[in-house]
Amino acid sequence: KDVDLNNLDITGVLIGKERRVLIKVGGQVYKFKEEEYLGPNGPKIKAILPGGIILVEQITNIYGEAEYIETAIPISK
Repeated sequence: KDVDLNNLDITGVLIGKERRVLIKVGGQVYKFKEEEYLGPNGPKIKAILPGGIILVEQITNIYGEAEYIETAIPISK
């Protein structure tokens, strides 16, 4: 499962005991759960919410220190 973050659509979320998200990329639909990574070098799914997902990614800032960036991606309309 390697996902291009610039070309993805959140097609649905499954809320329950084990939350899942359906992500469509180039005609293919993939199912992910919380704490999974979107590809080998991609961000981690921190949370799956009724309106979309929260991704977290580690980067190195200009001082050479590790930082975490969170991105919210809503369900595609």
